[in-house]
Amino acid sequence: MVETIYQRCDRLIAENDELREQVIQLRSALMGGEERCPIRGLAPIESRILRLIAARKTGASRSMIFEVVYLARPDTDIPETNIISVHVGKIRKKLAGSGISIETVWGWGYRLSPESRDRLREMEEVPA
Repeated sequence: MVETIYQRCDRLIAENDELREQVIQLRSALMGGEERCPIRGLAPIESRILRLIAARKTGASRSMIFEVVYLARPDTDIPETNIISVHVGKIRKKLAGSGISIETVWGWGYRLSPESRDRLREMEEVPA
């Protein structure tokens, strides 16, 4: 049987909905479940980006960060992908002197050293 254009559209819409749900689930898993309070001094989106970078020893690629932060939010306009570099620059300025430094992995993304991840964990444990 040959798939009609309408059947194909319906199938693609269903696949898109399924993929969107998977992105939401991945975002939730990467963010540790429910949205957490932002790290003191950081905007909520900056806090999410920093947590994504810290979540894995190898760090996070720019595309991973972009997908987790922006593509699961259908209610917003999707910005240019270089917005991640802008956010990381702001995070670096706000964290200057805190003992946390974000390292650039050229051509891929960002990571934290083990010392920076430990320091971030300490910052999160201190009550505001």
